[in-house]
Amino acid sequence: MIWRTRGRERQSYSLTYDYLDRLLTSTYADITDAGTPNSSNAYRENLTYDARGNILTLNRYGYTPSGACFAVNQIDNLTCTYNTGTNKLQKIADAAPSGTKMYGWHNVTGAVSTAQYAYDANGNMSSDPYKGMNVAYNFLNLPSQMSFSSGTKTIDVLYDATGRKLRKTVTDGGVLQYRQEYVNGIEYRYTTAGGTVLEAVYHAEGRVYNNGGTLRYEYAIRDHLGNTRLTFTDKNGNGVVDVTNTASNEILQENHFYPFGLDMAGPWMNDAAQDNLYKYNDKELNDNFGLLPLLAFLPTMADI
Repeated sequence: MIWRTRGRERQSYSLTYDYLDRLLTSTYADITDAGTPNSSNAYRENLTYDARGNILTLNRYGYTPSGACFAVNQIDNLTCTYNTGTNKLQKIADAAPSGTKMYGWHNVTGAVSTAQYAYDANGNMSSDPYKGMNVAYNFLNLPSQMSFSSGTKTIDVLYDATGRKLRKTVTDGGVLQYRQEYVNGIEYRYTTAGGTVLEAVYHAEGRVYNNGGTLRYEYAIRDHLGNTRLTFTDKNGNGVVDVTNTASNEILQENHFYPFGLDMAGPWMNDAAQDNLYKYNDKELNDNFGLLPLLAFLPTMADI
């Protein structure tokens, strides 16, 4: 697989699979205009599986800060254990270097090696000791509340009877941080200080974003899997997408993904203050209270 963003070398993945079509290796290379690939293999992954098809080990590399520059380092060296006779993940051990493991899946709470995931009677994960998170579900087995730090931080999600998300409420220490309302592709955000404000209108080509009271048309380029790879706009209205290194840059967001959905860290063009969270598989990424690494490793939790 080869892709390219303007101003960069081509980027590529060579993927290998076993006889059951399970991903074994992803080999990464940047390719020059002359067609020469480099040898850094910066964003490589290697995986093994058990007889049931569950991931047993995952080794992942990426660029991490090294002084004033970046260097290729291991960010994940995971070993997964499952409850006997089931496909339920029991625990994860990470042997990646201590200085770089936080850039991949990360044991945020410093949970001990014997810490285990817990599940409810329907098989839903009810407790994650590595994120300090407890999860409650509604009658549709959709996560209705995620609580962190002994319940002082919470994410509450409201759905309609068909499972469509209507509202997300984020609180910290009993204080409302914000409330997100979802109305057929239109999203509103409520805060105590600002009241209810239109945030964005999402559509097939991108979104109309409320940029400080001015509506701005943003467009998304997606790959063959529906992953949002590039978001751009025309700030100055000249009909051209200007690529600069200043505030006039009209590339708002550049995303590159590992095979399982983790964002690649790198010198990408991003306007973090106006981040579009509809990225991997065009599903909303929830990044509240350190959820990001978990969502990257277990992508089924991403759409809550």
